[in-house]
Amino acid sequence: LLEKYPRFQGGYIWDWQDKCLIARTPDGQEYYAYGGNFGESITDWVNPTFMTCNGIVLPDLTLKPVAREVRQVYCPISFEPVLDQAHRHPLPIPGRYRIMNRHLVLDTSHYNAVYALRENGHVVQTGVLNLPLVPAGGQAEINFSPEREKQTGVIYHIDITLCYNRDMPFAPAGYELGCWQFGLVGESTESDQTEDCATDNPAISHEPVL
Repeated sequence: LLEKYPRFQGGYIWDWQDKCLIARTPDGQEYYAYGGNFGESITDWVNPTFMTCNGIVLPDLTLKPVAREVRQVYCPISFEPVLDQAHRHPLPIPGRYRIMNRHLVLDTSHYNAVYALRENGHVVQTGVLNLPLVPAGGQAEINFSPEREKQTGVIYHIDITLCYNRDMPFAPAGYELGCWQFGLVGESTESDQTEDCATDNPAISHEPVL
């Protein structure tokens, strides 16, 4: 919806953190408690007692899976395959991708992109993906295909990870902003695109910015 309708807005995060208090079991073990766990005589009879546990991080600020999904949605840069519109059902053009800068101020010089080539799920090659200079609100197309001899009967995917290349007031250099995974067109692949892929690069920070 955000991409399709320019005037659409919404999907705001109402609660950042689960609102719980530390309680103890009869044998002294600490746990996060919410409505009904304190022996209170009255609880909310309309909403479920776990209604306060609707944040995107746990009470101790540990990320929930939804927090990583939110980070992906909020990523200022987006990658997508370029489609061949000559076909009735457009197919991705091998090795061609579109980069869209959704930031309102910054160009792409503030980011680094790295790639990982996966062979049957295992990383067999990594490197730097050179980003073109795309102004805020702009887009560009790139040609990119890792040079490696492909084996038959093997599934290949490419991961692209975007990070800050400098310290920001709110995040350190190397902080991951988003990740994409594409099936290599023309190879033996099962899927075309999956977002929020796992990264194995220790130089990339996955810690939450609080």
